[in-house]
Parts: sequence; C-alpha cells; structure tokens
Amino acid sequence: MLAALVETIPVRLDDNISVPATAGGGAVDREPDDGRRRWPARAAAIVAALPWAIGVNALTAWLGYRARTVSRSGAIGGALVGAIIYAGGGGGRVGAAARHVRRRVGRRRGSA
Repeated sequence: MLAALVETIPVRLDDNISVPATAGGGAVDREPDDGRRRWPARAAAIVAALPWAIGVNALTAWLGYRARTVSRSGAIGGALVGAIIYAGGGGGRVGAAARHVRRRVGRRRGSA
C-alpha cells in the first residue's frame, strides 16, 4: 500500500526508483527473523533453477529480438531480469508471464 501511495506523489522527475525502493523496504521489513537460517536452502534452490532460468529467458529474448519487438539491449536486459525473477521466484510465475506476453503480442498484431 505504501508503494502505491508513493506512486501517486506528483513529482516532475520520473525516477523509477522511489516505488521499487519503497516496495523493497516493505518486503525486507516483513522478512521473518529466521530468514538467515533458511538462506542456505534458498540459495540451493536458486542455483538449481539457474539452468532453466537462463535457458528459458535466453530463448525468449532471442525470439523477441528476431521478431523485432525489442532491441538488442532490451533483449539482453529482459533476459537478465527474467532469469533473476525465474531463479528467485521459481517457475510458477512463468505461466503468468507467458499470458502477459501473449496478450502483448496479440495487441501488436491487432488480434487481441
């Protein structure tokens, strides 16, 4: 809720940092005290997910670049961010991302 309030503050500069910083601060504040004890298990899960994360996002970035929907730097940046999200959050969010991409491509082609 706090990040949503920060988003509504009228500022002349579109900094793209105030809202993520606020949301991140809220996420850190909600971390349970035993988070340090669970970190080794999380790290192992992230490392195990990396091959899929890199492969899926590299393929998606390449397809987007070949379809001329993103620039080279956009494909690289998207692949990096996507791999981090996939590895950190697991593959469960991939379905939502695929639906989002399908809607975006459909809009571009005028079918959605």
